Amino acid sequence: MLLVLVGGFALAGCATSWERSTTANATGCAPEEIKVASESGAFDAIRMWNATCRGKTYRCVFVGGDKGGCYQS
Repeated sequence: MLLVLVGGFALAGCATSWERSTTANATGCAPEEIKVASESGAFDAIRMWNATCRGKTYRCVFVGGDKGGCYQS
């Protein structure tokens, strides 16, 4: 049980390819150009993170059903 919790916390801080590809689709940047600075993980099917690309910072918010987007902050 403890190993599962520790593993879950370790993965929560890592940007996934889903976040990078979703940000790329919303911003026009290539996935390899995107750096995910922080993410809140999933809460009630809401995922939020900050990403940077080409000197611009974006706030991304997505809810279940793939609704949402990334907006320059």
